[in-house]
Amino acid sequence: MVSRPKRQLRQTEDGYHYTECGLPNVWLMNGFEVKETPYGSGVSIQDMAGLHSCIGRTLCEKSETLTGSEFRFLRLEMDYSEGKLGRLLGGLTSQQVRNIESGRTAIQEWCDGLVRHVYLESIDPMSVYAEEVDRRDELGVKWDDLCLLIEDQKNDWTAPVLAEPA
Repeated sequence: MVSRPKRQLRQTEDGYHYTECGLPNVWLMNGFEVKETPYGSGVSIQDMAGLHSCIGRTLCEKSETLTGSEFRFLRLEMDYSEGKLGRLLGGLTSQQVRNIESGRTAIQEWCDGLVRHVYLESIDPMSVYAEEVDRRDELGVKWDDLCLLIEDQKNDWTAPVLAEPA
């Protein structure tokens, strides 16, 4: 049997320092329970999906530019690869997204705003935005190639439906 070192819990009187989400500044005041396991102390967090949704919404509401780790958190919550998010953001490469997430490249204002918008759309149960992104990827349609004309018909703005390639 392999002996594993005991994990150091980051619990103080201020709560639990939740670094497992990839962000350095998330502290849980409640909603968690410390449990003893054969491998040492562990933490059980209640409603993980709700917690991550709350973190994501909070990041989208902050006034400062997202950090690289916050950008990465939102991408992972949307379950997007670096490449998929890069295409969605206007043709960024996987490497460019990786550089933003690692802090090697500063996040431009337009990119910061767009990734927040995409995240908020992804958690909206009424939004079909994520489905459209997936559909365009499946069809091989590049975002740069899209030129949708929207016309007013009887005072109702509509957008043409993307047709599958023949």
